[in-house]
Amino acid sequence: MSKLFDTHCHFIDFDIDTITSLIPLLSHIELLSVSKSPEDWLPNIDISSNYQNIYPALGIHPWFVRNSHSLEDDLIRLDELVSSEHIKVLGEIGLDFAEEYLSTQSIQERYFAAQVELSAKRGLSLSIHCRKAFDAVLSELKENNIERAVMHGFSGSHEQAKPFIEMGYKLGVGPQVLNLQSTKYEKLVKYAPLDSLVLETDAPYSKFGSEMNLPQRLQAISERIAAIKMVSLEEVVSTSYNSARLILGLNNHDAE
Repeated sequence: MSKLFDTHCHFIDFDIDTITSLIPLLSHIELLSVSKSPEDWLPNIDISSNYQNIYPALGIHPWFVRNSHSLEDDLIRLDELVSSEHIKVLGEIGLDFAEEYLSTQSIQERYFAAQVELSAKRGLSLSIHCRKAFDAVLSELKENNIERAVMHGFSGSHEQAKPFIEMGYKLGVGPQVLNLQSTKYEKLVKYAPLDSLVLETDAPYSKFGSEMNLPQRLQAISERIAAIKMVSLEEVVSTSYNSARLILGLNNHDAE
């Protein structure tokens, strides 16, 4: 069977015992290790240099934006790192307009716009957190002619997904699809083209029941997608793997 690709994993946030247990899996699982804040950038670069099949993404998550005084310094450092370390992806970046984050909406928008502009300048892919901000995110991506983006943990309806799919972006499908009571996710998977879907776990920050999700959960996610779309498991795995590498700009990387 083809390799699996976890397009959204906070690998550096696992404890050392979990990291050690996951290393043998990297022979058949590749993953994008995303950042939340500048404090994650160097650890993510370090861990990706030590382990094959882990690719670092650097960015500032909307929950971790600081203030306008920090923006310029953060962006200068981010630009320097993506250039010197040959980073392919900015992430996790985005907008979150849920009620508890509306107080930071203005600075979120400034950080997001600056990071999208950097992506356009450097030809980088994006891993995007978007909640209750679909129009704002789409507008920014279109304005900057962004070609490659993954909508992490897409939380909208299949109707809301349509303009992102038309732009060629991919939708991250995670453990939520394993909840058989969630008809919204089932409809999203059913109506979206298979090649617009990529796999993710958002580990270690998501759970299935009481269990923490790990990259091993990709197999169950793939099986559920195959059942919903009535295609073979191999087709889901191979298509999502190829879509992930394409959208993340990794096809020029050496892969085993």
